[in-house]
Amino acid sequence: MKQIARLVLSICLLAVALAPAQVPLTRQGVLAHVASGGLWTTEIVLVNPYNISVQINVLFYGDDGSPLTLPLVVTQNGTQDPFSASHVLRVMEGRTTLKIDTTSPNGPIQQGWADVQATGAINGFAFFSEPGPGGVALMGTVPLQTQYQDTMVISFDNTKASNGTTQLLSAVALANPTSAGADFAVTIYDLSGNKIGSGDVGLLPNGHKALVLQDQFFITGNQAGFVMFKSLSGSPILGLGLRFATPDGTFTSIPSILPSITAGPL
Repeated sequence: MKQIARLVLSICLLAVALAPAQVPLTRQGVLAHVASGGLWTTEIVLVNPYNISVQINVLFYGDDGSPLTLPLVVTQNGTQDPFSASHVLRVMEGRTTLKIDTTSPNGPIQQGWADVQATGAINGFAFFSEPGPGGVALMGTVPLQTQYQDTMVISFDNTKASNGTTQLLSAVALANPTSAGADFAVTIYDLSGNKIGSGDVGLLPNGHKALVLQDQFFITGNQAGFVMFKSLSGSPILGLGLRFATPDGTFTSIPSILPSITAGPL
């Protein structure tokens, strides 16, 4: 009996030793802005171009940093799966694409950001849309940001367009991808490189903010240039710009600019 017990124990230990190691989910990128409701919808597109399967987990956070539950439809392998949740956990086979759509555009507006985690490399982006003139959907793109630095620059333009009638209006969406609160110094430069204003903005742990620049920083009214956000504690900041045009009712997204490693700090 003792020999049989030892044999069983040896087999069990061998099975544990040969079992594949559990691959952890790690952050593959961040989508700095997600909007749902108030006529807004967001579609996230994730692509696994490699010939291996990966597990993915997309976690949504609201402005206050808490998990953000959204009405969703996940499309995978030709099948649509509607549900409401604050995260999406799936396995993506090699060389497949997965889509996550927010639904209920007529509901109350909800906004935040998405943390895209996976057991291997994946790519992706998102675009958010709202109905424009004539019901045509207007869309802006959110890249899957994979670089995290403590300084970020976003261009803005709150002047009239070259046609003399269209008024431009700039906004920014900011995300804090850490579990600690963070404060950021804000410096504003005009088109000639003159510093015209400064201020600060704070983000809660895992928090998010969407700001109309001239409402938050009055000096940007009827001005154009760029806004620099710099962490006071070394925390990373993520974001993008939005530019609206009135009375056209159109908008587009503006990618953020990160400092060049070779050029030195901003």
